[in-house]
Order: sequence, then C-alpha cells, then structure tokens
Amino acid sequence: PLSRRTYQHKLFDGGLPEDDAFRQRMLDAASRDDVRAYMLWLNGQPVAYAYMEHEQGFLEWAYMGHDHEHANLSPGTVLLTLAIEALQQEGRFQWLDFGSGEGQHKSVFSSQTLPVADVLLLPPTLRNRTLVWLHRHLTWAFGLLRRATQAMGLHSRLKRWVRQKASG
Repeated sequence: PLSRRTYQHKLFDGGLPEDDAFRQRMLDAASRDDVRAYMLWLNGQPVAYAYMEHEQGFLEWAYMGHDHEHANLSPGTVLLTLAIEALQQEGRFQWLDFGSGEGQHKSVFSSQTLPVADVLLLPPTLRNRTLVWLHRHLTWAFGLLRRATQAMGLHSRLKRWVRQKASG
C-alpha cells in the first residue's frame, strides 16, 4: 500500500511491482540471500521503503519510495542512511549501484561513478530514422524548456506543482 501512495508509482509507474512474476523473482532472490529490503516506520506507519537485489557483483537499488505526506522529514534520506549503515556492518556487498540518471541521493551518498552506455542497434529504416530524429529533437526541446524555466525562476515551482498533482 505504501508503494501505491508514492510519487514514483503515480508519476513513473515505478512503485514495487505487484505481479506474481516479481513476487517469484523476489522469493527466489531471497532464497539465495540476494535481496535486501528496508522499511522505515513512523508512529507505527510505514513512510519509506527500499528494495535491492544482488546481481553480478552489485547490489542494485531497484525500488524506493516514500510517503509524500512526510516529505518534510526526508524519510527516503533517513532510510538510505540506515540501509547503507546496515550494509556496511554486514560487509557482504562491495558495491551499491544507485542506477543511472541523476538524483540528489546519488551525489550525496556515492563515492564514485562508472560510465554506462545503453546501445540500441536499429535497422536503418525510415521509421527508425524518424523516431531517432524525433527523440533527439524532443530531448533538445525539453532541455531548452528546463533551462528557460530555471532562468525565469519557475523550475522549482513547476516541480512542486507536478509533485502536488501526483500526490493529490
């Protein structure tokens, strides 16, 4: 239920999967001691969760979220701090992979970064060339929009508005 209330779930469909295939994968990983999951509670209610799986030498930060009602308490940051402390005390995993992309938690908690590339080979059809062209230009346009809203001082207000819409 907590996962369904997070903005990760509402905006990105990035909450914990609820299907049987995920449950089975989770149970299989747990039987090999290749999963770590954490929940932060406040006054008897869950306010943040994190789920990680061990794969190819890395403990991958797969799913995380927090109850937006308690965002002012930074429950995700508190949980991450406690999880890292527990993982260090355990000493089993050498690497914690936060995944690709940006995030404040990555700049605060990471000790190094590794270059990563996703390579997609497409046949040179007109359809594929058009899709690649659209992707490139939409990415450029959204970057321009982000820079413009930042320059006008609107970027943080827009982000706040999106989060409010997602939590309401």
